[in-house]
Amino acid sequence: MAIPGFKIKERLSGERSVIYRATSESTGQDVVLKTHDPSSSSSRAFSKLQQEFQMGRLFSGDQGIVEYVELLNINGTAVLVMKDSGGISLNQFLISHPTLTLSEQLEIAIQLSKALEVIHNMDVIHRDIKPQNTLVVTMQDKIQIQLIDFELAIRSSADKVENVAAAETVAAASGELVGTLQYIS
Repeated sequence: MAIPGFKIKERLSGERSVIYRATSESTGQDVVLKTHDPSSSSSRAFSKLQQEFQMGRLFSGDQGIVEYVELLNINGTAVLVMKDSGGISLNQFLISHPTLTLSEQLEIAIQLSKALEVIHNMDVIHRDIKPQNTLVVTMQDKIQIQLIDFELAIRSSADKVENVAAAETVAAASGELVGTLQYIS
């Protein structure tokens, strides 16, 4: 797929989305582009990516959370642009590093806990924490964790509880599962 303004380097896996590593032709910045499957409704797809962008922008610049750059509408297709830190999913990292030391395991857990603390302090619930939504960036033998994919995230502040409950009721009535089955508790 060609996305005007970006040079696609590779397609990454995505469960509900199409994700690419790319370079912005205007800035030269390495980015990750997220779009929805072309078969999905464009208005629904744009709405979901807009929700993710708005949630993600609450944390822009916070360590441990991917940086959301912009949300574009390119020829009727929603394209979410995020900074590319060069990381790989925690899932891929664990496969390629099957014997992590206890210290490395604890470092990952502590950094992920700190990222969750940041979002929870802003009254946000991620709702899809899993290894595929956790990036591992290695720089000079140091591990840095970044939480990604705020598509299912919701605000949980007191004034929003009614709307959250209503949204959950609609999702349950439609049979829509929120999150990833293996990680729902």
